[in-house]
Amino acid sequence: MLAARYWAPRDLRLENADTPLPEGGEVAVKVLASNICGTDLKSFLRGHPLMRPPMTMGHEFCGIVSEVGEGVKRFKAGDRVVASNSSPCGTCNFCRRGASTLCERIPSRLIGFSLPGSYAQYVKIPRHIVNENTYSVKTSVTPEEMACSEPLAAAIHALDRVKLVSGMRVVLIGSGALGLMLLQLLKMRDIHVTMANRSESRLRIAEKMGADDVLQVTDEDLVAKAREAGGPTGPDLVIEAVGKKETWEAAFRIVREGGQVLFFGGCAAGTEVSFDAGKMHYGEVAVTGSFHHEPSSFKRAIAAIESGKVRVRPLLTHSVPLERIQDGFGLMERREALKVTVTT
Repeated sequence: MLAARYWAPRDLRLENADTPLPEGGEVAVKVLASNICGTDLKSFLRGHPLMRPPMTMGHEFCGIVSEVGEGVKRFKAGDRVVASNSSPCGTCNFCRRGASTLCERIPSRLIGFSLPGSYAQYVKIPRHIVNENTYSVKTSVTPEEMACSEPLAAAIHALDRVKLVSGMRVVLIGSGALGLMLLQLLKMRDIHVTMANRSESRLRIAEKMGADDVLQVTDEDLVAKAREAGGPTGPDLVIEAVGKKETWEAAFRIVREGGQVLFFGGCAAGTEVSFDAGKMHYGEVAVTGSFHHEPSSFKRAIAAIESGKVRVRPLLTHSVPLERIQDGFGLMERREALKVTVTT
């Protein structure tokens, strides 16, 4: 089969690889659609600590079961499925404490990073993911839309980690694909959302998807504009969905005293940020980080897409065949695309 394999930063090669054969409890899937996300773009540009070359990239996908291993009862050849790129072990220290996103075994069993991914004609789903985090999906929804289940699950998990109240004011920094997913989830809770971004075109999309206000900003004027948009004392919640030192620090400066900050965008490894300790302590600001997702959030993401409650079609701005995957990464790097679908 054909696969896009990472060898080094900016060195992604289309190569012939063995078509995966499922062993006991495993499932082989013919990939119909696999979406390029921001994490994959960063991995392509600068590498990833979990990827050992050569590694087939890709982890947001939908496909058709081509073969099942011995003992698999829930799926059969021909089923359309989506699978998470991970599943918690349930037995490690973090899992026993209810923090399954921090499962100690996820890094060594992560599709597209430590296990071969979905930028290929076929991908193999390991037993632990087949058992806990693989689902049959409706054929009435396109494969590329269903492939958005994984990032939407991360957005759902993020909002589970903060206190949301109808009518509160939120400033959301970043209107990429995940920012626009967060926007829709917030609007389902009757929350006032101001989107802040550099790009006018992306802010126009945010308006169409329900943003109450939009702010075209720079690093220099972000804080002043966002604080004003948040009301007399500032916003109740600020969500950083960019992953930059400057916007992390700005998010804390924007939020009102007694408010919340949700750091959703991941910064580069080793990034250090600084905050006003006085504001955090005396202002009782609640700061929360969010990473990855749980099986429960993955199931909720599938339901939200299948029901149409979260619209992902407007986020899928470009499509390329697997043979032109480099063009897809170029579109993402130049910020010409919100999300690129790779088809096989």
